[in-house]
Amino acid sequence: MPARLVGPIEELAQLTLQDHRKIAKTPAEAAARIAEKLALLEKDSYTKRAEGVKVLRGSPLMATYADVVNAALIAKRTVEEEVKTRVAKDKAAMTWEEVQALMGLNQQLRF
Repeated sequence: MPARLVGPIEELAQLTLQDHRKIAKTPAEAAARIAEKLALLEKDSYTKRAEGVKVLRGSPLMATYADVVNAALIAKRTVEEEVKTRVAKDKAAMTWEEVQALMGLNQQLRF
């Protein structure tokens, strides 16, 4: 499939766990880079930042995060226990460090 140029909003909308892992060396740095992208959108306008937050929340990355949190709630386990269970079954699953980074990012996104 040929490469296609996308803007920052489209990039946030398409963000996956694999993309998150490629952005930076650590999950915390990757979350910080996502926050930087949103800050750049805010320099253009607050509306663009709000749109960026909206599409990020609908991205595959955040869907994976939400799935982990929801599964933990349904199973009446902590999120950390759910993550450990998933990583034991699938080494490519979202790690606890990635979940923590996304939790921090979610706290920053509230407005």
